[in-house]
Order: sequence, then C-alpha cells, then structure tokens
Amino acid sequence: MKNCNITVGFIGGGRITRIILQAMKQKGIQCKEIKVYDPDSLQIEKLQSVNEQIRSFENASEAAEADLVFLAVHPPEVKNSLQTIKDTIEPQTVLVSLAPKIKIDTFNQILGKNCPVIRMIPNAPSVINKGYNVIAYSNSLSFEENEVHQQVIKLLEALGDLIHVDDEDKLEAYAVITGMGPTYLWFQLHELYEIAKEFGMSDSEARNAISKMVKGSVETLLESDLDFDEVVDLIPFQPLSQHHESIKELYRSVLTNMHNKLK
Repeated sequence: MKNCNITVGFIGGGRITRIILQAMKQKGIQCKEIKVYDPDSLQIEKLQSVNEQIRSFENASEAAEADLVFLAVHPPEVKNSLQTIKDTIEPQTVLVSLAPKIKIDTFNQILGKNCPVIRMIPNAPSVINKGYNVIAYSNSLSFEENEVHQQVIKLLEALGDLIHVDDEDKLEAYAVITGMGPTYLWFQLHELYEIAKEFGMSDSEARNAISKMVKGSVETLLESDLDFDEVVDLIPFQPLSQHHESIKELYRSVLTNMHNKLK
C-alpha cells in the first residue's frame, strides 16, 4: 500500500466518487481516513464494495472535516453544498470541485475564507488510471512547500495524466472535449467490436484489432507530419464518406451549444 497521510472527504457518492476510489484502489493508495456523505444508502453500499476503508456520515459537514474535500455533486447543487459545509471547512482545507461553470472566486465568496481550491475536469478513463484530468487552482496552493498539498497532487496523479492550465476559463472547453469526449466514441467503437465478432473475429482478436487501429489512427492524425487531407488520402476507399459532413455538423452544433451553456 502507498500511504497517503491525509484525511479525504467526499460530498456526494456518485459515479465520479466511485471512479476516484477505484483508481486509488488499483494504485494501492491507503489514506488516513476516507469519509463520504451521500443521502442515498445504495450509493454508499456501491462505494463500500469498491473500498472498504470508507466511512459514511449522516451529514455533509461531518464528511467535510478533512484535509482534502471532493465536492462531487452536480453543478446545480454546488452552491448549496458549499453553504452546508462552510462552517466546517478550515482555511487550510483543500477543496476539489469536479463541476464546470462555478469559478474559484465563487467558492471563496460562499465559504467566506480563502481556502486552497482546485477545479478539476475529470475523465472517466481514470477508473483504470488512464484519465486525462485537467485542473486549475487558486494561488493559495503551494506544492513545493506544503506537505498536504503535495499529497493531494500525488493522489490526483494516481488517476492518470494531470494537466494544469493557468486560464480557468479553459476548463469548460475541456469539459466538452475531454470530460464528455469518451461518450462521442465509445458507442461507435463498441459497434465496431460487435460487428467484428459477427464477421468471424474472436473476442480477443476484435479487442486487439480495434485497440491497435484506434491508437495508430490517432497518432497518424495528430503526431505525423501529414496534414489532414494527406492523412485522409492514405485510404482510397472510405465507406462512410457520404455521411462525413452531416456527422461533422452534428458535432459542431451539439458541442457548441453545450459549451455555450457551460460558459
């Protein structure tokens, strides 16, 4: 076990909390204590099946008595949750928000104190420690001098790549592109996987073929010296080419609308 000598609290016990706890388990991270508040007992049971270390609490304030507090609630619930825990949160408590839209300044205004705040756009592949998690943080964090802050970052790095941006306003763009990004691809890749098996590939052959094909395709598009037209021209026959424009328009209209709502 890798000891993480801090107490961690989760306000909200939904899917992102499960993802973080699963990632910690796979990395063998053992915290001093893990506290969780969620009014749904079924969510607590799911979390305990992932990590037996967690303790559930009857109210959010008790779970927020920690060195590190994850605010793992939906965006409309963030401000109410902050109001609930503001008297419990100490000035040195590190608060991690997993929601878009709500700015760091808003957190400190509601809390009435200048707490160290990290805003993170989480990424579902963190569940296998392969996430691309983007963060912005307040000036009150000192990763070179503060041991708690160092342990917080090490815990977040266990989720996968941890990308810091100075411009907090970019987080909503990352929410659309990386946070929700897997949903744009998973159903297509799963359909390819099912079709491959229908065509006679074994399960392992289909998995390996699609995995390697996707990795190579991404690297060819983004890491070669070829421009987009040259990449596309590498394959002479493109069965879905007649649908490209309508698919691109769908991406642009839906994602632009989503980004505008988050901003």
